[in-house]
Amino acid sequence: MVETTQLRILGISGSLRRASYNTATLRAAAKVMPDDMSLEIAEIGDLPHFNEDDEREHGFPASVVRLRDQIDGADALLVATPEYNFSVTGVLKNAIDWASRPPRSPLNLKPAAVLGAGGRLGTARAQAHFRDIALHSDLRMVQKPEVLISDPWDKFEAGRLIDDRTLDQIRRLVLALRGLTLRIRATRRRVLVVGGHPATTRRVTTELRELGYEPVGVVDDESALELLNPGSFAALLIGGGVDDASRATLAAYVTRHAPSTAVVEVESPDSLHAVLEGALDRG
Repeated sequence: MVETTQLRILGISGSLRRASYNTATLRAAAKVMPDDMSLEIAEIGDLPHFNEDDEREHGFPASVVRLRDQIDGADALLVATPEYNFSVTGVLKNAIDWASRPPRSPLNLKPAAVLGAGGRLGTARAQAHFRDIALHSDLRMVQKPEVLISDPWDKFEAGRLIDDRTLDQIRRLVLALRGLTLRIRATRRRVLVVGGHPATTRRVTTELRELGYEPVGVVDDESALELLNPGSFAALLIGGGVDDASRATLAAYVTRHAPSTAVVEVESPDSLHAVLEGALDRG
């Protein structure tokens, strides 16, 4: 049974205009969300222009820390983008550039959906460009439905969305984002166990199952590499019976292909739960 505790959605509007149709679209989304979802709209207007020199010399500015913490604490993102010159706005791209910075980007594997209001194509080009940006940052995007709000001046009145058809489209997008977020949440307790001995591997997977995890046990690195896809496992648990060459191969593969997976090396299963939880908290 999938856990359905409150889902915290962070809304990001790519417009700084006080009467922004896109910010109003986020407010409309909040009104059609089911009871187990809530929306907070992020402030991105006070972010400085990204400059790697400033980052190296002074670290993240306070406004950037705030945004990154908001993204990190959210279960999913809902982005509303206008279309400027056939693309996303500069302020939205700047916010994503800051959020994507290492050492650990809060965007990585975060569920997200995009919608937009503006023009006669409803920000279709801007949304396509945002999906390209999202691909680089490993955001897990909702693919359908698309919400392309054309001619918004006919659909909003005093900052309120009055078009029922558009409201229904937004409602369906919100529900799709909810479903994607819950599916991804369900994988956060999945652990891939690699052990050198079948008996030890079975013992560890049994214990993990009793502790509430969803373990998958294998006895060699080749089997593990076949299963290690981005987002498939919250942690890779390497047991004491695995040789050094296999350990190095697994760690290198995770770093390159599945960076959100925590790598945990355990010589003895006695402290299994504490070590694993510590690694997941750091991740």
